[in-house]
Amino acid sequence: PFDVTKGWFLPFDAAILSHNKAYFNELEKAKKKEEILESKCTECIYDLNVEYAVINTEKFPELPEKPVLEQGRFKLYKVK
Repeated sequence: PFDVTKGWFLPFDAAILSHNKAYFNELEKAKKKEEILESKCTECIYDLNVEYAVINTEKFPELPEKPVLEQGRFKLYKVK
């Protein structure tokens, strides 16, 4: 997934954005994403504030329900 905290084209530097609420929100989302990827916690996907999730099955386990759409190793799931 796209992660603005790693985007080189954005002025995403703590010195510039340290007092911006959106900056800290993006840092928290990036941290949560890394924790989910490292732990391979499929239940954690359902706690995210998203309606759909795309899973790369080579890097993350499949979810128990049938995917809405799939293309090779990528599967789209409706999670809410």
